[in-house]
Amino acid sequence: MSDIEQQDETEGPALHWGGEYPPAIILLAGEYYGPFRDVLQQGLQAQGFLDIAFSDEVVREESCHLVCEFDGHVIRVLGLNEDADGEAVQNALNAANCTREDKARMRAHRSHFFCQYLDGNPDVSAQLMALCQVALALEKTGAFALLDMEAWSCNPLLIVRQLLQLESAEQIIANPPVELWGGFVKFFVDENNIWFCSKAYHRWGVPDFAWFGQMPQAQEAYDLFRALFSYVREHGAQLKVGDTAQFGDNLLLRFGAIDPENEFLQGGGETLVIERLNPAAFH
Repeated sequence: MSDIEQQDETEGPALHWGGEYPPAIILLAGEYYGPFRDVLQQGLQAQGFLDIAFSDEVVREESCHLVCEFDGHVIRVLGLNEDADGEAVQNALNAANCTREDKARMRAHRSHFFCQYLDGNPDVSAQLMALCQVALALEKTGAFALLDMEAWSCNPLLIVRQLLQLESAEQIIANPPVELWGGFVKFFVDENNIWFCSKAYHRWGVPDFAWFGQMPQAQEAYDLFRALFSYVREHGAQLKVGDTAQFGDNLLLRFGAIDPENEFLQGGGETLVIERLNPAAFH
């Protein structure tokens, strides 16, 4: 959506804690690794973090727990000798945008790490970056995928590493990659019709969006959601039910509320339903 109409920039985007609680991720892994403190320390050092502190370390036969502090972040890490389960985990696995081989490996994981941001930086993008840095540091334990329950997403760590190497950490925090830290979910109504829905945009104070369409429109919906996300963040726009927005000369949108029968579209914050209008009808 390169033709999105933009106003002159005045202030940068506000910082957000990302909801009621700071974010957490799950790392899917193969065989249970056991105590992981040394691997985590070496992995963070390899990324350039030398001032690392650990506390509250507890090692048991089937689990290991510690709190890690680095670069102003405080993160809890719990390793468990069991598969990750629950409705939120299954939602993320079902919605994962990856190859069949990767998805099969994700479903067959044997153990996992739960990583929770506790304290430090109030910017949710910085929190998510720190969680990703912990995830990459634990890769040598056999962790191979990053699952984000709030975003309904699961990505191979190889993809996470590649995305985070495209720009500096500062640039990524300033322009969060919603393809990694947000979600794009397809709810199939029948063989032809789909609800496209974004997830976790509320982390940045942006509403999620839903659009009813068909499979050939998936890329268009994805691009539109990202364009709206960028526009709201960059210009502080406050979209609400009943608002309209025009993109270029040919795309006019109206934002509506979720109907009661479509409550499944609701995310962690507000979700606006997009309706495409005919611009000619308004001239």
